[in-house]
Amino acid sequence: MTASSFDLTDVLCKFLLLVDLNLSVQVAKEFGVPVPFQRYWLWARRKNHTYRLDQPLTHLERAQPVGQLGSVSRKAHNAAELNLFLEVELGLDLRPVAPPEKTEDDILLFFKLYDPEEEEELRYVGRLFVKSSGKPSEILTRLNEMAGYDPDEEIALYEEIKFEPNVMCEPIDKNVTFRISQLGDGDIVCFQKVSVDDIDYPDVPSFLKYVARDEDLFWQIGANIYFDLVDHDRVRSFRVSRRTPFYLFKVQVAKEFGVPVPFQRYWLWARRKNHTYRLDQPLTHLERAQPVGQLGSVSRKAHNAAELNLFLEVELGLDLRPVAPPEKTEDDILLFFKLYDPEEEEELRYVGRLFVKSSGKPSEILTRLNEMAGYDPDEEIALYEEIKFEPNVMCEPIDKNVTFRISQLGDGDIVCFQKVSVDDIDYPDVPSFLKYVLSVGF
Repeated sequence: MTASSFDLTDVLCKFLLLVDLNLSVQVAKEFGVPVPFQRYWLWARRKNHTYRLDQPLTHLERAQPVGQLGSVSRKAHNAAELNLFLEVELGLDLRPVAPPEKTEDDILLFFKLYDPEEEEELRYVGRLFVKSSGKPSEILTRLNEMAGYDPDEEIALYEEIKFEPNVMCEPIDKNVTFRISQLGDGDIVCFQKVSVDDIDYPDVPSFLKYVARDEDLFWQIGANIYFDLVDHDRVRSFRVSRRTPFYLFKVQVAKEFGVPVPFQRYWLWARRKNHTYRLDQPLTHLERAQPVGQLGSVSRKAHNAAELNLFLEVELGLDLRPVAPPEKTEDDILLFFKLYDPEEEEELRYVGRLFVKSSGKPSEILTRLNEMAGYDPDEEIALYEEIKFEPNVMCEPIDKNVTFRISQLGDGDIVCFQKVSVDDIDYPDVPSFLKYVLSVGF
């Protein structure tokens, strides 16, 4: 899989021109395509961050100097550059011919072939004009010809929609029109044989797993995010087959992170009713015995069935090397802790996590929290639960002398804490700081 597996192109031919020169003449000299047989398309940066063909240059635009074409190009990141696609149609003798007249019903699609049996290769095989009122079933024979397959080979079609921050590649119904499928100029269709067995990545979409770790929380909270625990789009992702046994996935993680398989424990995330996204529960023995694709059904991240978010819990020994995670009982809850320091540039940062007993009290872990913060053991601190932030911040004080269970704290909850004695500070406590952060749009 190359760097240009997504979208359409990376390396191309560049021309350095004066803004008032005619590009077509120079292209004719460079590529041997006569001017009447050239048709140029503009590119556009779409809202989903892909970069696709948008529309052919109009007669009026073709009459302008190249310098003026920058104003109609939607590539906004560099006004001194203009990206174009040169469409060249070839006749039976493989020589350039005049491009066909394009009507409103015509759309230009680009096609990639995925061959899981040939080193799991994805490659470009060509483009076609189709009628938006037509159906994919009408071009299957042509696609098989482009792929070098038998005319009646059964193939599956997918639309490559986007790849940032997550891959979105959806099946295309071959029996509904391109218009109903919302396919238009510049869209990309990937296709493949239907019958493939014993392949690591049997279909184009495959399966993405996002694995968050303590390291991600440490560097993200206070830098990229303030609310919740992690932005999964910024953590390490693994592309695996849906049929991969979970154990083999753990082997892959062991190689990547250096955490031996027996010392890995994974947690699922859940979207709560208050719109926060928190840890929910560790994977059960039965879930760990399933292929990774089946874990999507137990995950509560419903917006993309081709993804699964996990948290990798790693416990460290005194020598800072991974050790086996502790046995978790029903009385044990895993809490995450953020430290707010209003005296240090009003900073909120992640300082770690702890297993506590739900029957225990916060007063029993104050010394440990001071140690995590680098404070004196007897420093007086205040504790708050970060409950939600949409549509408004809800961050409530925690009574240190009642049990975690009575305070309704459970797995995945977030506790923020700070020194009690602060004076003359704009945002003297955690709730006021979080409200400020929300107000400025973080």
